[in-house]
Amino acid sequence: MNFTLLMKIDYTVYWIVAIAYVLVMITYVIRPNGLFKLDWIAFGLHTALVVFRWIEAGHPPYQNLYECLSFFAWSGVLAFLLVKWRGNLPLRTAGVVIFAIGAAAMFYGLTREARPIPLSPALDTVWFSWHIPPAFASYAMFCAAFALKVEDVVKKGAEPNYDHYWYLLILFSFPLLTFGIFSGAGWAEEAWGTYWSWDPKETASLVTWCVYAAYLHAKRKQTMSGWPSTTLNFLGFTCMIFTFVGFNWVAALLDLPTFHAYA
Repeated sequence: MNFTLLMKIDYTVYWIVAIAYVLVMITYVIRPNGLFKLDWIAFGLHTALVVFRWIEAGHPPYQNLYECLSFFAWSGVLAFLLVKWRGNLPLRTAGVVIFAIGAAAMFYGLTREARPIPLSPALDTVWFSWHIPPAFASYAMFCAAFALKVEDVVKKGAEPNYDHYWYLLILFSFPLLTFGIFSGAGWAEEAWGTYWSWDPKETASLVTWCVYAAYLHAKRKQTMSGWPSTTLNFLGFTCMIFTFVGFNWVAALLDLPTFHAYA
């Protein structure tokens, strides 16, 4: 098939998914758990887009920021829908939050370069698949945990299962983030000859790890299991978002040297 046609299909579906997430977010405003399974339909369309992009690009779809933002939104929505399905909870506020994040990521992706390019030598390695998926899986669960905590705060702790699920999400995502950092260090050693160079993004990732480590510690202390742990949850989410996308803006603004800026 003509490459230009493939790009048009890719870009058109990307737009449709972004708009669909806005519509799903609105349905969650209207009623708990949305309307007519539109969340699952939008996610299914997004899944088709991820698969199509993988085939189109010839490599996993998380090379440039256009792809990474889509993969980030897809991962976050997947984590949320699995919790919704498994927990059978009313998730109106959490649904608004997670689909707002997904829509924002998709629309931001539309401002970036969409054309797929071959993997550079530094990316064309087994570490490309060992480092990025665990990192995105942790990001996805952090997003879902944040959305559930917002729901819990809005409902003033009326439903104890919210606390159970957002704690489990962070408990499972923390080892994935840890593995992502260690595999990233292995990748850095292979690519640049050093495991850790205090690159700004490496440092931001370490700060995120420390905040979530503090959160898990706080949850085990009775005196810190209320607002202190909630604050750490929100702070950890903020650090994660900064590590993923906010770092790009700061690095460009301050002209920081880094190997980790997305195109």
